[in-house]
Amino acid sequence: MKIRKVLSQKGFPITFLLFTAIFVFSSTVFAASDLSVQAESCHNEQANLNSYLLQKCSILESLDSQLKNKISELSDLLTENTNQATIDVLCNEIKAIIDEKDTTYADIQLYANYSPYFEYGISFNPENKIIKYNGIKVRFFIDNQTSDPNTFSGTLCENPNGSINIVVSRNEEGIIEELKTYNPDELPEPYQYLLTHPSYTNDSGEG
Repeated sequence: MKIRKVLSQKGFPITFLLFTAIFVFSSTVFAASDLSVQAESCHNEQANLNSYLLQKCSILESLDSQLKNKISELSDLLTENTNQATIDVLCNEIKAIIDEKDTTYADIQLYANYSPYFEYGISFNPENKIIKYNGIKVRFFIDNQTSDPNTFSGTLCENPNGSINIVVSRNEEGIIEELKTYNPDELPEPYQYLLTHPSYTNDSGEG
């Protein structure tokens, strides 16, 4: 009877440790699985962005070709003393091409503005202006590139549907050191006012 009692007392910790080990192992497996899914999601998003940029470059090439032809056509018309109405139509067509080129350039530039953050887990969709951090939509993205905390010059964006806040930390040379994460209802000073005055942001993403 005493032997059974001792075995029972010693067996309980062993059983408890066994279940604990199984739980920890399962949690680790699920955590690794989540990270793998996030990594795959980020990879897919980056692939989509690369495809987007390739499409924009193709558009620019096409617009350049169209613009070159239209300018050549306009040059011929001007030397032939063509009536002004015809010239005006062609000038409007050239202006439309230039406007579309400017818009396409702006899309690429907007993408380029966020490319320095990509290696830190940031992805950016130029079409809907949505920023993500490791696949999670960002509410506030803040990168003050001045050394004076009382002034601001840099990137400040908001997506009201975001689930995380990101504040970029830079060293004295202006080099990115890390991306600090906060809950969607938290921000460090001096940015806490944004939580109650979101209209101060200059970009917003929807979705």
